[in-house]
Amino acid sequence: MISKFKNIFFVLIVSLTANSIYSQDYEQALIQEAKDSVESIFSRLQFAKDDAEKYKLNGYIRSYLNFLLNEDEKFEYRFDTLGNLSYVKSPSGNLRVITWNILLDDGTFKYFGFLHYKDGKYIELFPLEDFSNDTISKRKFNSHKEWYGALYYEIIEKKWNKNTQYVLLGWDGADILINRKIIESLEFSHKNLPQFGERIFVKDKKRQGRIIFEYGESSSMILRYNPKHDIIVFQHLIPTDPRFTDLPQYYGPDMSFDAFEYNMGRWYFIENIDPNKAINYKKNKHINNLKKRGASRDF
Repeated sequence: MISKFKNIFFVLIVSLTANSIYSQDYEQALIQEAKDSVESIFSRLQFAKDDAEKYKLNGYIRSYLNFLLNEDEKFEYRFDTLGNLSYVKSPSGNLRVITWNILLDDGTFKYFGFLHYKDGKYIELFPLEDFSNDTISKRKFNSHKEWYGALYYEIIEKKWNKNTQYVLLGWDGADILINRKIIESLEFSHKNLPQFGERIFVKDKKRQGRIIFEYGESSSMILRYNPKHDIIVFQHLIPTDPRFTDLPQYYGPDMSFDAFEYNMGRWYFIENIDPNKAINYKKNKHINNLKKRGASRDF
């Protein structure tokens, strides 16, 4: 009788194990299918006939990515293998930011993305809604529901007074005349809600929550984090001729560098830093891959 029960127990274990393996294989197959679908739709976007078709295809991309991120409960999936996405992860691994854009018929870009945030055992997913082209209302762009859209390529993480502060470096193609580089602050509230625009950047004794640089389409601009010196480095922008002051399409970098230096929870502006100090940073393969895809000529 005991032998009979042992046999039944063995059969149950084998059956459960087989079902578990089958379930895992099925889940992995679904995930791979979703990733392949995202790649395929991005390819179709390049040949979309108009903005309506682009938005329709992009809706599929958002749905697939929403599925993938919700399935990734252990923060283990790698999204940097999806070539049309910009994927950055904080040094602690608690925040992942995925952004992408679509080129519209008028030469402007529309941006999309997700914040994937882990606080202990809680994981939150926030879709990003781009309102940066809304010139009618004076939005503060402080929420993921009213976001200043950008393609983020670097993330900085700092701890101060038991809070975690993030700084995101991004690029915005703007329009056919100008490009933008953006330094964006991000924190999470005690309810784990994302809050953009915390005023942690100090210049001329004024605190700002977001720094935006504008320059001509034919120019390039370096905006990078230098961890060795704990500074955010950027090239100084000037007009090609004094007559073009305040016309960003005629702006480009000169041979000088400025920076924001971190100190006790804030970033302080420093003018005209040593060029050797400015460019002394470790090259980032992820950023180089973005450059190859044409996001910008120089990060």
